Amino acid sequence: MSELREEWLARHRVDDGNGGHKAVEMTREEKAFRRSFIRSVLLRKSRRFRNLPNDELDQVRLFRVGDQYVLEDRELYEHVIGRIGK
Repeated sequence: MSELREEWLARHRVDDGNGGHKAVEMTREEKAFRRSFIRSVLLRKSRRFRNLPNDELDQVRLFRVGDQYVLEDRELYEHVIGRIGK
């Protein structure tokens, strides 16, 4: 899967049948790629969020704002977790 597609998936929550803010239906493969991409960023950038279980990981969003990564948690709070590429 392309990096652009992984980033697009990471900007959305996994729709588990309940809808929700920025939730999108995903295949099993898309969920796996999304989780892998988000975990790779969190392992490098955030001690606080690096060990989220899959059900919580499916309800966060990870996106870029300028040269920063921002993680939006399930309560819709945004956390700046680090610079891109550093």
